[in-house]
Amino acid sequence: HVNKSKPVDVAGWAGGISRWKQLIASAEELGITIAVENTTQKGDIEYLFDNIDSDNLKVCYDSGHDHIYFDGTFDFERFKDKIVATHLHDNDKKADEHLLPFDGSIDWKTLMQKLKCANYNQPLLSESIYKYGYPLAKPIKFFRAAYKRLCALEKELNK
Repeated sequence: HVNKSKPVDVAGWAGGISRWKQLIASAEELGITIAVENTTQKGDIEYLFDNIDSDNLKVCYDSGHDHIYFDGTFDFERFKDKIVATHLHDNDKKADEHLLPFDGSIDWKTLMQKLKCANYNQPLLSESIYKYGYPLAKPIKFFRAAYKRLCALEKELNK
């Protein structure tokens, strides 16, 4: 059973924001982009962006986390033009399984439209994991399937 997210613990962020500001200042000096992932805690990524205004702070969108922990409610409009990477994987909302796209219950067509509306224009990256005796016999079959599915998602994204 998955532990659903709780609202952000603002008190827990007290020292964290100052460290994040130092990290982002260094990134700005070096011309580096830092992409933070939507994780398992509701409001964390929003809190970070509310407290740090920098063109060097971006988002790595994780489809599996959005699906299982937030019922697909990631605010694509708020993070429009800020998503620079993806962790695309699927699950059945019972566990964060990191399945290949289309092997769980994510509505991929709708998700690709949301990414498109958020002006996502970078390569699609998978975070699917070959583990637990994945139903594909050999790792090479798994990687070929992952590539084929990412190509199908890219086609949908570019419609």
